[in-house]
Amino acid sequence: MVAVFVAGFIAAWETRIHRDILYFGVFAPALLYFSRYHWRALSASLVIRLLAVFLGYLLLSLLWSGGPSFDEVYNKIRYALIILSAVAVFAWVFSRDEFWLTRFLAVMLPAGVLVLIFSVLSFYSSEPFPDARLNNLVFYHQNPNSGAVGYYLLIIVGVYGVLAGKTVFQKYGGLLAVLIGSAFLMMAQSRGLIVGAVAATMVQLIYFRVWKILGLVLIGGVAFLVILGQLGWSGRGFFERADSYRFEIWALTLDRVFLSPAIGHGIGADVGVTLESGRREISPHNFVLMVLFVGGGIGGLLLVAILGRCVWVLLGALGKH
Repeated sequence: MVAVFVAGFIAAWETRIHRDILYFGVFAPALLYFSRYHWRALSASLVIRLLAVFLGYLLLSLLWSGGPSFDEVYNKIRYALIILSAVAVFAWVFSRDEFWLTRFLAVMLPAGVLVLIFSVLSFYSSEPFPDARLNNLVFYHQNPNSGAVGYYLLIIVGVYGVLAGKTVFQKYGGLLAVLIGSAFLMMAQSRGLIVGAVAATMVQLIYFRVWKILGLVLIGGVAFLVILGQLGWSGRGFFERADSYRFEIWALTLDRVFLSPAIGHGIGADVGVTLESGRREISPHNFVLMVLFVGGGIGGLLLVAILGRCVWVLLGALGKH
C-alpha cells in the first residue's frame, strides 16, 4: 500500500481516497505491525530525531503566532505527525523490504503512463503545444506544478532503478520511469521540480560513485539551460520566466524575517506576500525563507542540522564504498 500511496501523487493527490490510503493503508497497518523494537530502531536514527525536534519547535512556535484558531492548531499538529510518521514508515520499508523497488515501479509506471497520455491528449486538444504548460487533468487542473509532483517522485524512483536495480524489470522499468517523468515535467515547464529532479539524480550518482555519468549530467544540464534560455515558452525565455516575481517576493519576505530573526513569526502566522503592484502571493515560494520566516534562526539551524546529517551519512557511505 505504500507503493499505491506514492502512485497516488500521480493520479489522486489531494483527494479523499489518497488521504484514506495513507491513513488506513499505510499508517494503520504500521501501528499494528510495529513493536517496541521497531520504534527503538527508528528512533536510533539521528535524522529522524532531528526531524522530530524540528517539527516540535515549529509546533511550539504556534505560541507566538498571534492566536491561531483551534482548527489551525489541530491541523498543524496533524501535519507534523503525518510527516514524521511517513518518514518513519518509508525509512523502514526502504531498509527492510528488498522488493520495494519492484513494487513501486509496478504501480507507479502504469499510473504515470496512463495519466500522461490522457493529460496530453485532453489538454493539447485545445491548448497550443508546447507553449501551454501541461496540466494533470486526472485530478488537479489549477496548478501545473502541483499536478507534476508525482512525476518528480517517479524520476527519483526510476533513477534508483537504473543505478541499483538487480533485475531487468528494475533497470529498464527505471529507465522508462525517468523518461516518462521527464517528459511530463518538461511539458509542465515546472522549473522547481526539474531542478529538484536533477539535484536528486546527482545525489544518487554521487552515492553510487558513477562519476562519468555525473559529469555528463552536469555538462548536459548546462547545455540544456543554455538552449532553454534561447526558447520563448509562453512568450518569454526560460530564465526570464523563472523570475515570476520571485526576486521581489524573496526580498519582501527577507525584510519580514529580520523583524523577528531569532524565533520567527510562528508557524501560524500569515506567510502571504503583497507586492508593490498589489499582487498577492500566498507564500514566499522558497522553503528556506519559509522556515526562516516561521521559525527564525533557531528553525534555520535545525534545518541545517538535518541536512548536514544527511550529507554526513552520504559521505560515510562513500567512504565505505
